[in-house]
Amino acid sequence: MVVDQAHVLGLAVLETEPHAPVARGADTTGSCAVSAGMYDRPMSEAIAFDTHRFVKRLTESGFTEKQAETLAEEHVDLLNANLATKADVEVARADIARVEAGIETLRQETKAAIAKVEAGVEALRQETKAAIEAVKVDLLKWLFGALIAQGGLIVALVKLLP
Repeated sequence: MVVDQAHVLGLAVLETEPHAPVARGADTTGSCAVSAGMYDRPMSEAIAFDTHRFVKRLTESGFTEKQAETLAEEHVDLLNANLATKADVEVARADIARVEAGIETLRQETKAAIAKVEAGVEALRQETKAAIEAVKVDLLKWLFGALIAQGGLIVALVKLLP
């Protein structure tokens, strides 16, 4: 019944599905082009473009009826090709949600990788600290050993050289 109403009212019922075919026809008076493709969709999914009013205003402005009808058809095609529908918006929202979920996954993976690197850096820091402590102990051992040897050498030299 939507198509019959469109013919009587001179309305173009625009598709709401992306790239959907549009059936062309003329109303009963032949005064305007009617594009209708919403045979089984509810009117809430369609955008009404009043081609009759559009053609009437153009003819009043000096266009021929054929020129005005051609412009009306092109406007309907342009609107059908470029308007985002509810389905398009839902697809975009689903894509955005999927990308956000991917970003969150990457964020968690990055946090885990950073924590792993930080743990590795901390382990290396502890190993380096332990190695420095070990070198300190060895250095002190050699230093005290050298001092004792030097002290013994000095005592021996003092006793030998009277």
